[in-house]
Amino acid sequence: LSGDRNNDIFYHVHNLLPTMAYQNHGLGGATWATVRSSLLAGAVSYQPIAYFLYSGINDIVAGRTWIDVETDIYAILNAIPAGSPVFICEMIPYSGPPSATDAVATTIRDWNQRYATIAANTGITLVRVWDQMGQIRPSTGFKDDLITAYNTGDGHLTTAGALKFAQVIAPQLPLGL
Repeated sequence: LSGDRNNDIFYHVHNLLPTMAYQNHGLGGATWATVRSSLLAGAVSYQPIAYFLYSGINDIVAGRTWIDVETDIYAILNAIPAGSPVFICEMIPYSGPPSATDAVATTIRDWNQRYATIAANTGITLVRVWDQMGQIRPSTGFKDDLITAYNTGDGHLTTAGALKFAQVIAPQLPLGL
């Protein structure tokens, strides 16, 4: 499921890696719980050669706890066929109202570290994007704001942002996919 292909990150990844086919099972507004309960079965039935997992900000905005998210992530990983390459992507900085607070930024940084721990503990690949998509937020001293040119104003990616995201992740994907 996908909206505007110009803002579909993997549309741009496909242009950078044209031998890689993809099918987007994402859904705007999805949380890890949505992926687990509604989207995963369709993705698994497609029998892809790899899985790319990206979610998080909607969980934070919805007030979900890390324990809930971690439970969902491990359930998702357990449902993916053994031996399948899995990539989990860091969350990008968030600058959309009304949730672009320093507390949300701190949670994003914390959860990105937890994604790294899950990747290290399970052997899946962590795709690092946060640092390259952000600009310094003076109040935190970290790259907690999405670069202005990449932000539609509501925290979603512009076409330039989707292209940059693709340029950051494409080299981290094995060319054999």
